[in-house]
Amino acid sequence: MVLQSEVSIVFADIVASTELFDLLGESQARETINYCLHIMSRAVLDNDGSVIKTIGDEILATFNSPDDAIEASQQMHEKISDTLVVKGRSINLRIGAHHGVVTREKNDISGASVHLAARMAGQAKSAQIVISGHMRELLGAVWKSSSRQIDVTKVQGMSEDIELYEVHWKVEGVTSLVPIGNFKDFEVEKSVSLKLTFNGKDIFVDENNPGANLGRSEENDISVNHDLVSRVHTRVELYKGKFRLQDKSTNGTYVRPASGQPVFVRRDYLTLNGSGMFGLGQDVTANSPYAIRYIISTQKKD
Repeated sequence: MVLQSEVSIVFADIVASTELFDLLGESQARETINYCLHIMSRAVLDNDGSVIKTIGDEILATFNSPDDAIEASQQMHEKISDTLVVKGRSINLRIGAHHGVVTREKNDISGASVHLAARMAGQAKSAQIVISGHMRELLGAVWKSSSRQIDVTKVQGMSEDIELYEVHWKVEGVTSLVPIGNFKDFEVEKSVSLKLTFNGKDIFVDENNPGANLGRSEENDISVNHDLVSRVHTRVELYKGKFRLQDKSTNGTYVRPASGQPVFVRRDYLTLNGSGMFGLGQDVTANSPYAIRYIISTQKKD
């Protein structure tokens, strides 16, 4: 069956991947590329997207929301372009995206919008996210303010020039050296763990389980059944030795630390410290059945 839908299309690929074969040899180069593709696919799924296919060192994905597409792209860059070094060589991605109508048939997509997204990826340099002007107009305020026009280009079959925007994704830069064949997140001096508690269920976020999704869908690690809660509402993850909450929702997340002032987060990040509680789409109190409690513990490594 042939279907048409309007989505955000993302192409992401590994820059100069063929050089890895000269540097690492066939087996280890493929292991490295497959590891990167796994991280990229995980970023797509974490941000409510769909992986259409992988082609060599490239991934093609779609998202219902332009913001989700950028969130996934940022996560890919943070996990690879901003951290991964193999045998002294930095691994980097380039990512391009566009929002438009695609034709779906037999687990694949086609159409002018797909070609335009591929064109954006072709214009991207190492560690960049490049999007069309049309997609930029559909972004929320946070990501729109993080973008700047870098060029215009002609695209075959289109009468008007296409504006190109770069999205600035990088918040901070810390490089971690990853031994070949041991693709683990960089080590921290202390072992840290965050416990989430909701409705009698405990979920731990730590080095062995570095992220947890929360939302209305039962596929989440913590499912909260309420009309104000998005399908994938919030993610809590361990990132560079700290725990951060990433809101992905329409109605935001209300965080009440045990010490400090309440914070409202929407389509943004918040570093969690100590302990407290938060509510998805609504403010909560200690007696609220929708309060999700968190507590962070730290232990020295052996």
